[in-house]
Amino acid sequence: QLAMIAHLSALIDHLGLERYAIVGSSLGGLIAALQYFAMPDRVSAFAFAGSAAMYAAEPAALRDIFADSFRNGSMAYADISIETLRKRLGNIVFDVACLPEYVLHTQLTSYALPWSLKAYQYRMQGMIAALDAGEDGWIRHRLAEIAVPTLAIAGDRDPRTTPAWEAAAAGGIANSQR
Repeated sequence: QLAMIAHLSALIDHLGLERYAIVGSSLGGLIAALQYFAMPDRVSAFAFAGSAAMYAAEPAALRDIFADSFRNGSMAYADISIETLRKRLGNIVFDVACLPEYVLHTQLTSYALPWSLKAYQYRMQGMIAALDAGEDGWIRHRLAEIAVPTLAIAGDRDPRTTPAWEAAAAGGIANSQR
């Protein structure tokens, strides 16, 4: 995660953004939180949705979340097709029938890129290795440090998290809404 944050910080600097709001969904919620901690004086607002990684009660739970995500994502790379992607997304959304077809086609296109599988493997294995090495990618214990308006979103049927987890995490942020 630290490499992603360094890259994102460099992009923000390159774009000359003095203040910005950051939003993340799923793993992006964790990345957005880590970005907040990297540049807290520049973030004006923060939102996260369906981010089990934000709610992990302990580092071992976060490692398990990453490992489950890695298995689910790897399954789609083994047989890149609309049906495989529909099955993968069916593991992480309540009603896959509600997904617009363009989402599946966008994923199909990105998964089929020649470097996509290796990039995915490096990213996921790197995040798990960072946790195993004790790097601070686990942030639940730091949520009280978030000092900007924050919106936390969790579905009551999200298979990766629960509203109770979301409420516990968001409850630790002084200026949050759920």
